[in-house]
Amino acid sequence: RSADPFGCFAIRRRMPATRRILVLPATAPLPGFELPSRDRPGGARTRASGSQSSAQVAGVRDYAAGDPVNRIHWPSTLRAQRLVVKELEHEPSADVWIALDLHGPVQRGEGLESTEEYGITVAASIGRHFLAAGRTVALAMQGDRHVVLQPDRGDRQLQHLLEALAVARANGTAPFDELLRSDALRPDRNAALIAITPSVDPAWPEALRLATARGAQAAAVLLEPSTFGGRESSLYVISQLAAAHLPVLDRYLLAKTH
Repeated sequence: RSADPFGCFAIRRRMPATRRILVLPATAPLPGFELPSRDRPGGARTRASGSQSSAQVAGVRDYAAGDPVNRIHWPSTLRAQRLVVKELEHEPSADVWIALDLHGPVQRGEGLESTEEYGITVAASIGRHFLAAGRTVALAMQGDRHVVLQPDRGDRQLQHLLEALAVARANGTAPFDELLRSDALRPDRNAALIAITPSVDPAWPEALRLATARGAQAAAVLLEPSTFGGRESSLYVISQLAAAHLPVLDRYLLAKTH
């Protein structure tokens, strides 16, 4: 039904057809968000020391913010008319794994003000951030169904990631540590693993620590449950992560804000 501003003339039209639309998750900019330097031995650490990496060149890729200038491959840059850098064999910048906790019993809050909604937004924002930087991103989550997006890069991977998160629901029956230990989530050595969860179960920090023992660089984004109406304390989980030297404070510790 439509009408003129004064309501004098109205028109009605019946539309028998319907169409489904998919609302993609919101994302937020993450200026300055970066993983610890250990996950990029050819990047930040090289810039600090000024030394050249002795690793073999495995190929070339588009320049990403933070790449050292001495890694620019000038012949490829001239041909492509954009900055291209050499990619080293041991360079882990290819893989950033995002693991999202969709275990139903640990979720807190309701609707848009819930750990489910915030967790999906955080995962989407981190994925967009690293894909925009030229990184390769993967996603693993276990809610009403088990979802694993294998590592890939570019706009196509961003679309796949957002579509998977758009239909995700935090009604899973498996605790987060099972996902972190599963065979489906096996990041390569020196890859980065980012765990997103509101859980205060001490089992998942131990599972995350084991990932670092296999060579992955891990970090945790903790959705503080007390700010979503939960009564649980996260201090023990934070102390576990600190004892394992896993980043969790500052930008990795998120509370609900209005």
